[in-house]
Amino acid sequence: MGTGLVSILDFIFLITVILSVIWIFSILSGYGGLIGKSFKIIGWGAVIMGISHIIEVISLSLPEHHSAYLIIFTHHLLATLGFIMIAYGFKMLMKK
Repeated sequence: MGTGLVSILDFIFLITVILSVIWIFSILSGYGGLIGKSFKIIGWGAVIMGISHIIEVISLSLPEHHSAYLIIFTHHLLATLGFIMIAYGFKMLMKK
C-alpha cells in the first residue's frame, strides 16, 4: 500500500467524520429537555473527536520536529475528552 493510497483513505475518513458530525447535529437539533441535552453532549463529543482526528491528519503531513510529542499529546487528549463526553451523554440519556 503506497503513501498516496493511505493519504486518499485518510482524507475519505476525515470527510466521513465531518459529514457524520453535521448529520448528527441535523438529526438531533429538534429534541429538547434532558434528551436534547444528552444528544447535544454526544454531538459535541463527536465534534471534539473529529477535531482530534483532524489534528492527527495534519500532524502526519508536517515534517518531524521537537514538538511532535505535543501534537500527539493534544490529539490523545482531545480524543479522550470527546469519548468521555459521548459516554457522559449516553449516561444522561440512560437516566431518562
